[in-house]
Amino acid sequence: MKYFLQRDGRNFGPYSLDDLKRYQSEGRIGPDDLIRAEDTEKWIPQTEFFNPPAAPVAPAPIVAPPAPAPIVAPAPTPFTPVTPPADNPFAAPGAGAGFGVPPAQPGFGGPPAGQIFSTPPAANPFSTPAAPGFGGPPAGGFGAPPAGQGFGAPPAGAGFGGPPAAPGFGGPPVGGFGAPPAGGFGAAPHAAASGAWPAPPDMKWYLVLILGVISCNLFTLYWIYNQCQFVKKLDSASKALTFYLSGFGVMIGGGVLSGILTVLLDDTGMEPLVAVFAPIFNLGGAVLLILGHFNMRSSMERHYNTAENIGLKLSPVMTFFFNIFYFQYHFARIAEWKKTGRLA
Repeated sequence: MKYFLQRDGRNFGPYSLDDLKRYQSEGRIGPDDLIRAEDTEKWIPQTEFFNPPAAPVAPAPIVAPPAPAPIVAPAPTPFTPVTPPADNPFAAPGAGAGFGVPPAQPGFGGPPAGQIFSTPPAANPFSTPAAPGFGGPPAGGFGAPPAGQGFGAPPAGAGFGGPPAAPGFGGPPVGGFGAPPAGGFGAAPHAAASGAWPAPPDMKWYLVLILGVISCNLFTLYWIYNQCQFVKKLDSASKALTFYLSGFGVMIGGGVLSGILTVLLDDTGMEPLVAVFAPIFNLGGAVLLILGHFNMRSSMERHYNTAENIGLKLSPVMTFFFNIFYFQYHFARIAEWKKTGRLA
């Protein structure tokens, strides 16, 4: 059976169940996406599709253990005294006591006349067991299941639709997102474009250039600040804005100081000193601006090759000569990818 996926009102697919499992395991299906089977018109959330509610399982009836059989004590064995034969001269002592018979005098420790020595004990300690009979069942019954335990119940929390051990054949590339090409081949959405990270400033690079020229570079300065603020959200360790502010500050401060020195040293013969002083400040400011360009480049490449891996590579030469316009070209590409899922 085939399935369709819906995101922000746009439908994608069809996909097989194995494809959807793989996309879900790779994090390429967003939390608000909907899924439906091709034989139904009902869309269900992807969380419910991959983790359907388990049907309640009736607990197994509790079987009471059989009552233990009553223990019947065996009847005592009757004891029959042994009577010696009449002609036995040693059975009872007489006047002419036989060999080994105690004297007939009373108090000598012998038994009274006619008493027999083989009197049995009062009770047979081995006749009645003091505990239940040997081999009887235990008190709780034999083989009874634990209370409340069902038979054959599935393991708790067993999810539906776990990802396969390895990605299937012919799946979309990891960096792809969402929108299928014109032929309807269907690439699944990519988690990086789901809104976890902010979208970059979205303007064509040539518009930034034109507006900068029209505004005498005031718009360019604003756009540099805008780019630095965005990169700071991607990389909290970015120092691009610090380098830019320092560079422009050194240049502007050098120009102001050169003008003051020109007025103060006019007609003193020290004008060549001012001519050397101004370029030094301009050079220092330019070095700080270049450091800002390459610091921003490093932050962009670090983020877009790890957190949102789109394989971004920025040319050092283009960074040196075109810097913010070159960055804006790539920012516009990334913004389009965020909106449509296609990386130009």
